[in-house]
Amino acid sequence: MTEREALLRAVCEFPDDDTPRLVFADWLQEHGEEERAEFIRVQIEQTRLKPESVPWWKCESRARKLLKAHERQWGNDIVANDNFFWGDFVRGFAESCTAPDVPYLKDFAKPIFSRTPLRKLRIHNTIRLSELCCVPQVFKLRLLTVSAWLTSPDEARKFLEAAGNTGPTILELDDRHISAEVLALLTEHFDGRLMLPDVGDEFDSDV
Repeated sequence: MTEREALLRAVCEFPDDDTPRLVFADWLQEHGEEERAEFIRVQIEQTRLKPESVPWWKCESRARKLLKAHERQWGNDIVANDNFFWGDFVRGFAESCTAPDVPYLKDFAKPIFSRTPLRKLRIHNTIRLSELCCVPQVFKLRLLTVSAWLTSPDEARKFLEAAGNTGPTILELDDRHISAEVLALLTEHFDGRLMLPDVGDEFDSDV
């Protein structure tokens, strides 16, 4: 493991602590990545200021300028693959990601979850919740957004068994085409932490 990898792992292992982020910023400064270091420091400083005060807006403006100039490169530093989309840079690091599907996510899970303190993940083209069991990192997320339209009750139970009591904190379904039995299983397990599409209709149960 390189020094950079070790510092990033510390950021990921202690996502609520600013110290590993600032230590990494110092390392970046020493290794010629001054604007990446500045971005981390500016966003951390912003969290300590009164929202929408003059100093807060100064930090906001500088952070936006830095991100606009370097967002693509900083995303590639996580994984150099254009099929992943990064968002919600918080305290210097991307906290949300959109992945194309579970096989792609599985291939890149190790670098993703060791290089940025991911909290939110949306996975397109997820048709069975049981697919996610091969990527155990998803069970530590704050928000996981997926489709589940071909999930059977047995596959839902497999997913819930793997999730256990660890997470994700919130499961969001971005379609409504799941069976009533699967919906009941998920509703019981997540106990108010299941987000459903705002479609204005009942869930389809003809699956």
